[in-house]
This record gives sequence, C-alpha cells and structure tokens, in this order.
Amino acid sequence: MLRPAIVVALATLLASCSSDLSPLREAYMQAVPKPKPVAAPDFVAGSRKGEAEYLPVGVSAPPRQVRAKSSEGTKALAAELEGARGANEAKGRAAENAGRATKPAAAAP
Repeated sequence: MLRPAIVVALATLLASCSSDLSPLREAYMQAVPKPKPVAAPDFVAGSRKGEAEYLPVGVSAPPRQVRAKSSEGTKALAAELEGARGANEAKGRAAENAGRATKPAAAAP
C-alpha cells in the first residue's frame, strides 16, 4: 500500500520539474554547466547594422502623421484608377479576341 503512494509522490515531484517555480528544476539548472556563447559568423555580423534602433517589446511605435487628401486629390486619384481600369479591360478584350482568332489544334485520330 505504501509503494503506490511513493510512486505517485515521485511522479508528482518529477512532473513539477517543468514548472518555472520548481526547486528541482532550479537545482538542475544550477548543476548543469551553461553552454559557451558562440560568436556570430562573419557574414551575419557583417550584415547587421551596428547602431540599429529597435523598439523594446511591449512598446508601441509613435503614431504617424496622416494627412487626408483634398477633394481635388481624391478626384484625381479616382480618375487615375478609372483610367487604369479601362486600360486593363481593353487588354482583356484584346487577349480574348486573340484567343478566338487562333484555330485549335486538330484532334488526333
């Protein structure tokens, strides 16, 4: 009767090793030698900027200044997009007509 209780207690103790607050895990981490730091290869070190400015984790980027288009700018953009749409539709019609002009290959007997 004592043996199953010991097995359950040991399993519970070992299962707690996965917790960050486990004393067994902490003892293991202190006992195991830490790996030696590895220097970055030359191509990696050469491709990184020396003074890169990164935002810390959890900090939002500052809001950007957004200027709304004027009514003239909006109308000009709409006209540009309509022109591009017309050109794309014309290209589509030309491709469709080119496909109709070619004769399909004769079927093999």
